[in-house]
Amino acid sequence: MNTTNSMTTSMVIAATTVLLGAMIMANSVSVVNAQGNETNATGTLTITKIDVDPIVKALQDAYPNLEFGEDDQKFVDSLKDIKDAKEMARLLVAEELIHDLMALKALQE
Repeated sequence: MNTTNSMTTSMVIAATTVLLGAMIMANSVSVVNAQGNETNATGTLTITKIDVDPIVKALQDAYPNLEFGEDDQKFVDSLKDIKDAKEMARLLVAEELIHDLMALKALQE
C-alpha cells in the first residue's frame, strides 16, 4: 500500500512539473511572437528605417563640449578638464550613443 501511494505521489508531481513547464514555454513563445517583426497584409516583412540625425543633433546640443569625431585624442582632451564624475559618465554615455547611432545610420544606407 505504501509503495502505491509513493508511486501515485511521484506521478502527480511529475505530471504537475510537465504541465508547469509546458505553460511556461507557451507563455514565452507568445511573448516572442508578440515582439516579432511587422508584416504587411501580404505577409512580407517591412523594415522601418530610423532617422538618427535628430537624435544625434539633440545629443550634441545637450552636450556642446562633447568633441565627437574620428579623432579620439580630441575627445580624451575634452574629458580631462571635467572634475564631476556624473558629468564625465554622462559625456561618455552620450559619446557612445552617438557612435552607435552613426553605426546604425551606416548600416541602414
